[in-house]
Amino acid sequence: MDARQQFNTLRTFVPGIDFDAIDAANRGDYDRRAALNRKAKEARAAAASIKIDASLPAEPIDAGALVDKLDAAGNITPTSKLARRTERN
Repeated sequence: MDARQQFNTLRTFVPGIDFDAIDAANRGDYDRRAALNRKAKEARAAAASIKIDASLPAEPIDAGALVDKLDAAGNITPTSKLARRTERN
């Protein structure tokens, strides 16, 4: 007697249990896990494909310092602009 036949024989000893419903629930659980694992695998592959340039600075750029530089650049007076032009010529 193979495993399936043994199982079917033993089923007769447990009346009131809907083995088909249990099998269907197990299949549904398996399908959901398989779909989630597929999505997780795709997410890992997408994350692995991200390339980060090694020449980028390790520390974040200080945005406040950049704003201060821009403010300072905007505060150049017309006479200082004229002085720069004459120095270049």
